[in-house]
Amino acid sequence: MAYMKANTALAFNMPSGKVHERSRRDPMLAARLATGTDFMTYAGGVTITRGEQVVGAIGVSGAILSTKDEECAVAALKSIS
Repeated sequence: MAYMKANTALAFNMPSGKVHERSRRDPMLAARLATGTDFMTYAGGVTITRGEQVVGAIGVSGAILSTKDEECAVAALKSIS
């Protein structure tokens, strides 16, 4: 699940938890999401940036609430920046 969250954040250039919300308003995004098999729209995936450039993503999974997964991912990125 962590891989799929990171992959989703990277593929859509936004936190994985935001992808589901946005796909409800954006049919093109929803169609792209529906065609992929490695996407997970629960919170926990965030992009890694260097300046304005996206260089990767991190995914966290395992908390009872996925919002905690995203908090952990953000905290991990802050600790290494």
